[in-house]
Amino acid sequence: MKVDLDRIRTEAVSLANRHGLESLSIGELAAALGIRPPSLYTHVDGLGAVRRLLALHGLRELEQGVARLTAGKSGPDAIRALLNGYRQFARNNPGVYSAMLATTDREDPERREAV
Repeated sequence: MKVDLDRIRTEAVSLANRHGLESLSIGELAAALGIRPPSLYTHVDGLGAVRRLLALHGLRELEQGVARLTAGKSGPDAIRALLNGYRQFARNNPGVYSAMLATTDREDPERREAV
C-alpha cells in the first residue's frame, strides 16, 4: 500500500488517539505503515512534523464539526452547541487534541489559518 501524507496522518491519528500523543514514535508509526523508519523520513522531517500534521488535522476537524453543530443556531444555543462539540471532540480524539495544544508555533502560516 502506498505511503503518502494522508496515510501517515491517518495512522498517526489512530495511534495517538489509542495510545496517547506522548507514546507516538517514528518507529511505531513506521511499523503501522509497514515501512522501515528511515523510509518514513522521506515523507516527514521527524516526529515534530508528524505532530504538526496531527494538530492541523485536528484544528480543521474541530472547525468543521462545530460549524455543523452551530449552523442555524444563535445566542446561548449556539454557544452550548459549540462548547459541547468542542468537549466531545477532545474526548473522542485525545491524542489529536493533545497535539493541537502542544503545537504553538504562531509563525506557522498553515497553523495560523487553521486556528
